[in-house]
Amino acid sequence: MIDAIGVGSGQYIPRPESRKCFLRSLGELRRLRVLALEYSHIADGTGNALLSLLPVIRRPHFRLQIICRENQTPGKIDARLGCGGYGIPDTAWRRVTIACPDLYLFMAFFRIRDYDNVRRFLTPSLPLREVHLQLGIDLELTQRQDSDLSCFMRLLGYYYANTLVTLSIHQWRSPELPLRCVLEFIPSLARLLYTGRCCERDLRAALNIISCGVCHNSIINFPADSNRWLGDRATLSTFAQYLEPELKC
Repeated sequence: MIDAIGVGSGQYIPRPESRKCFLRSLGELRRLRVLALEYSHIADGTGNALLSLLPVIRRPHFRLQIICRENQTPGKIDARLGCGGYGIPDTAWRRVTIACPDLYLFMAFFRIRDYDNVRRFLTPSLPLREVHLQLGIDLELTQRQDSDLSCFMRLLGYYYANTLVTLSIHQWRSPELPLRCVLEFIPSLARLLYTGRCCERDLRAALNIISCGVCHNSIINFPADSNRWLGDRATLSTFAQYLEPELKC
């Protein structure tokens, strides 16, 4: 310890914990309403790291964004490597849901192509509001094929049918995704953004559901006759009439 005169007193002051310094810094940002973190930064296997953020995320209309990567998969990656491997218990998320009823939780899954790995990040008590599944673009010929997303959609519908409002999926190489089932599994969905392959018959059924006002805003990108279709609800209405005249959105 150095006094004002510049003479050392010899007294040792222990270095404060990094976690406390980090939380103290966040607490000083009184207008903070959005916090984006890597999943491994708050996953410690006990949930204490997440619960320590309660003073910050308890603020009204707070948005917590969590980025999940394949090298952080809980229970599959060796935690001794220093990154990933730990998870967040469901009990911790349940306490967060009770303490922060208006928390907007955003989770982005970046280049996780196996359903078994994606579901390791999810627990039933997550206050999940928005999901982005970005498989990325890998030009290597040895890249494995992307797994079928049907099971992932069923899981989202089973856990978060009443809370999830935004779903974004960007596929590079994958099987066709049944869009109609997505809208049926998640009736509270307000925004759907999809880039990938889909069946024409299934698309007609999905447009029928959209025309009934189930999903308010939809953007779908898919290859059809070597062309790319991109649209919001109005464009989808026009395309629906092109496919089947009796459809009127």
